[in-house]
Amino acid sequence: MIERTLNGDERPYQDWAAVEGKLGGAEYTLAVVNDGSYSYDSLGGLFRTVLIRSAPFARHNPATVPQNDANAWQDQGRQERRFWLCGARGKCAGLGLDRLAEELQTPAEVVVDSAHKGTEAWENEYLEIMPSSVWVLAVKQAEGAQEGTILRIQERSGSATKATIKSKVLGLDHAVALGPWELKTLRVKHVPGGKAEVHEVSLLEV
Repeated sequence: MIERTLNGDERPYQDWAAVEGKLGGAEYTLAVVNDGSYSYDSLGGLFRTVLIRSAPFARHNPATVPQNDANAWQDQGRQERRFWLCGARGKCAGLGLDRLAEELQTPAEVVVDSAHKGTEAWENEYLEIMPSSVWVLAVKQAEGAQEGTILRIQERSGSATKATIKSKVLGLDHAVALGPWELKTLRVKHVPGGKAEVHEVSLLEV
């Protein structure tokens, strides 16, 4: 997360942007969560985001675009954009904007299936992590000769925290300290009938 001065310059952004300020002596935040627009500018209380770009790249003097050029340059044709506007009293860190952006961009999908026999329970819980500001970025089998399951987690609010990770399947009940924005990779080795072994490893899983 980068804090910038609102000077009217066009700046890149990814999933969201937020304007913080005071109204009546109290702190407020107004945020724009998007699913496909990547630059904005803000000045004098006005926030603008670029919707469409159709300028050809690397076509300038002396190699100008001819008048009869029929090429389809980027962002031409029908365009659709979705935005969520979020406002609240206080700083943007309390809005959970990363999670809102994830919900907008990759909403939960419903799969309808026919009735059939099965061996699993109607509901089951495989992995739980708290607090909600800590995300699971990857769950996969360990690489190479190492045994176990790799969990990659990250703190996403910019505040130091202590995360708790639980999994009935892996026999896991583990706490890990994370600094602001910190990313950690954990190798979890299942121990039948006992508590899983957890080792913090590098991003290369060694």
